[in-house]
Amino acid sequence: MSDLSILIIDDNENLVDGVESMLDIHFDDAEIYTAYNGMDGLRNALTHKPQLIFLDLNLPDISGQQVLAEIRKRQLPSKVIMLTGDDSISEISGADGYLKKPVMPKQLIAKIESLI
Repeated sequence: MSDLSILIIDDNENLVDGVESMLDIHFDDAEIYTAYNGMDGLRNALTHKPQLIFLDLNLPDISGQQVLAEIRKRQLPSKVIMLTGDDSISEISGADGYLKKPVMPKQLIAKIESLI
């Protein structure tokens, strides 16, 4: 069993693949789960209880803010990093941080290392 488990929830498959590749390079023993919409992401979060969740703010079915609220309501121990392309966002209530898209490898790794 790996030391680190990460869930990536984003409707952009290219972004998910890119983040997953970055994680594979830097954390080769990590368990990585993916979801392309909020409901699948929430199910994965409840099933796998990952240490870290990267969560898109804008998802096609329910918002990332709604997914985050459910994660907090159910008291999952996961750290949640919101992903957003919105330049005006400086923080997201209830999240443990955020990254702006496009996600840069150095920022991604630094954010993970600051939380684990």
